[in-house]
Amino acid sequence: MLDIPTLPPRKSDLEDKVKRFYMFAPTSVVLALQKEAAMRGTDSWNLGGIVIAQWLAAGCPDQIVPLNEIG
Repeated sequence: MLDIPTLPPRKSDLEDKVKRFYMFAPTSVVLALQKEAAMRGTDSWNLGGIVIAQWLAAGCPDQIVPLNEIG
């Protein structure tokens, strides 16, 4: 018989620590992110995290309209 562990209970007071995680993207995207980060005086880890946080705050839209398509 399998000994399946139980899920731990959810915690109500979690610390919102900064953590690094990895993603996969084409080389051209990685290079563009690194270039943009350098132009903004930050690194690609922080800029990528900010972009993801803003996307989540916007409700995870399925489509992002490129600037050249905005009136």
